[in-house]
Amino acid sequence: MGRDLLSRIIFGARVSVIVGLGASVVASVVEISVGVLAGYIGGTFDLVVQRFVDAVMCFPGLILMMVIISLVARCNANNSGVGNNMGNYGFAANKKCDHEY
Repeated sequence: MGRDLLSRIIFGARVSVIVGLGASVVASVVEISVGVLAGYIGGTFDLVVQRFVDAVMCFPGLILMMVIISLVARCNANNSGVGNNMGNYGFAANKKCDHEY
């Protein structure tokens, strides 16, 4: 058709770039806010935040994401959503449930 491939890729990637930058900005604002608050208040709150961050940082990211998805994923009859993308690994997102939410 005579269209430039690079311009089509850039045009198609604009939503992904906006979502990625938006997620980074939101995460940075939350992290900076909690850090400043923990440093300002100090004491027990600072210790709890510090221990929580240490606990999260000691786990590999992929394993942590799989655990979080398996804990919060809802079961459904047709296995739509996250379960289809994770394959048949026995996660809660891929199991059928007998109860309704």
